[in-house]
Amino acid sequence: MRSILGWILLSGGLVVAAIGFCDAGAAWWDQYRVQPFGAEGESLVLPSGFTAKLSIPRLDAALYVVDVKRARDLRRGPGYITGSAKPGQQGNCIIAGHRDLHFRILKDIRVGDEIDIQTQQGRFKYRVSSADVVNATNRDSLRGVYPQQLTLVTCFPFYYIGTAPQRFVVRAYRLQPS
Repeated sequence: MRSILGWILLSGGLVVAAIGFCDAGAAWWDQYRVQPFGAEGESLVLPSGFTAKLSIPRLDAALYVVDVKRARDLRRGPGYITGSAKPGQQGNCIIAGHRDLHFRILKDIRVGDEIDIQTQQGRFKYRVSSADVVNATNRDSLRGVYPQQLTLVTCFPFYYIGTAPQRFVVRAYRLQPS
């Protein structure tokens, strides 16, 4: 009886691990095609289901951004939060991503870093003004402070197993084109 129970638990564990590896693999596969930003005025070509390209040059990181329709979409990449502004619009553009997939790069972000977002409507540059850890229930951290703001959100701590108790919130203001 113990032998059968052991095999059942082992099999169940392997299935759960396989599902996790498949999700991580799919997330990587959807993002591997990210190319550096093209020259100014070059048309943007995005893979199906993605609406923007987000880049943090100092971290040598670039990610495609999805337009989130359901929670599962965040497995493909960071995504716009429904109801928030889009890049270049007045208001707060909020992009959320998983800490253990795409937004782990945020652990190395610093105040002053530039963030580029390229959409079909144009290319927008932002400068990081703050990076804070807040409680998961703190909605005030998502309020806009600047007329054109970018807010990146992920769970915190970055290397936490289970449902993370806090959020890592990066605020950035738009740099006006010169």
